[in-house]
Amino acid sequence: MSGTVPLRFAEHSPEAMAERAEAFFGEMDARRSVRDFSDRAVPRTLIEAAIRTVEHCYVQESCGIAAGPFVAALHHTGLATLTHTPSPMRVLSEVLERPSDEAPLVLFPVGYPAEGAQVPDVARKPLDAVAVWRTGRGAEGAP
Repeated sequence: MSGTVPLRFAEHSPEAMAERAEAFFGEMDARRSVRDFSDRAVPRTLIEAAIRTVEHCYVQESCGIAAGPFVAALHHTGLATLTHTPSPMRVLSEVLERPSDEAPLVLFPVGYPAEGAQVPDVARKPLDAVAVWRTGRGAEGAP
């Protein structure tokens, strides 16, 4: 393990935190998997910036965890993506000429949505169907 560095953390007022949370939810709530992309070129620097968002945080075993922030970074940038797990995945290693000790987990087509693209009409589950609240230390505001 490498050394440590000071944490860069900005605490916000509860009101600012609520505003930030709602703004981020609004942005992510609009995100959908896109299956119909335009052929418009995407600047490589945009994809590299999204990769940099997660590359320093996770070791190889945590690639699944990194997928969420990566997709969020792409969406925040203004790009669309599809989380795709083709089967069999091993063929990707051959096509991309990757080392045999790497195992592909997911493929992310990235681009701009095609004009008139249609996306799944999905509804979120109610919060109480996916969250369990426990009271105790740090549980302010929990029911």
